[in-house]
Amino acid sequence: MNVGRLATASAAHDPADAALGVAASGSGRAGTWPRRLLVAGRGLLVIVAAVGVWQAVVDTGFVSAHFLASPSSIVASLDHGFASGTVTSDLGVSLYRVGIGWLIGCVLGYVVGMAIGSLHWLHELFNPILEFIRPVSPVALIPVAILLLGIGNASKFAIVAFACFWPVLLNTVGGVQSISQHHRRIGRALGFSRREEVVHVLLPGSLPDVFVGLRLAAGIAFVVIVAAEFVGATNGLGYLILSAEQSFNTPLMYGAIVLLAFLGWVTNLILVGVERSLIRWRV
Repeated sequence: MNVGRLATASAAHDPADAALGVAASGSGRAGTWPRRLLVAGRGLLVIVAAVGVWQAVVDTGFVSAHFLASPSSIVASLDHGFASGTVTSDLGVSLYRVGIGWLIGCVLGYVVGMAIGSLHWLHELFNPILEFIRPVSPVALIPVAILLLGIGNASKFAIVAFACFWPVLLNTVGGVQSISQHHRRIGRALGFSRREEVVHVLLPGSLPDVFVGLRLAAGIAFVVIVAAEFVGATNGLGYLILSAEQSFNTPLMYGAIVLLAFLGWVTNLILVGVERSLIRWRV
């Protein structure tokens, strides 16, 4: 009997529901792919329609191209930017800052969340100060980060890490605390040590909530890095957006924004794929 697997399934759903879900997963997956393709096709159709309307609105002069660049001009601007290397360079810098900051914030949030979620006395001790700091906007701390760490990458890492720390922390704590005492008692009855309880019960049982935090943190990271690159930066997509606006290069400005949206979408897809591969029992 795989107690860790049973504990994780029951942590997210009722035990009976989880058992039925796992048993039915083989037959349920057969009809999953056609439905997914249908949903994806509908979504793609909506996107194509929206882009078409956007293009028509600009081409007909309903909205001036000085204020709203057309999709075709955005594609041409991005193509030129990638060919010249300017967009590629700024893209690489922003991805580097987001990646390092996200990783630092998520690791710290997960470790602290596991500790606070599994130890009641630690939760009572640190919860007041964490709740006091949590509402502070990461954007408000940008001047502080620049003052302490300068205008280089270190300040950008710190801001992104601070922003990513909270969703991972809160979701990890919630995931650990949502695991029923019933499964903890089963672990103790089987002779689990404290470390084994964490590894086989708390860690896998909290994974669904942890991944919610990771995905939220990734989205927040792209928002925060743009704000951080607006101030005290000479490169990055945030700097590119601001400089394009100041030079009246509207297509490039919108192109950088679209690129950020695309990066956030791809990142979310990757995390969803990793989640599904690690949590196969979740139906």
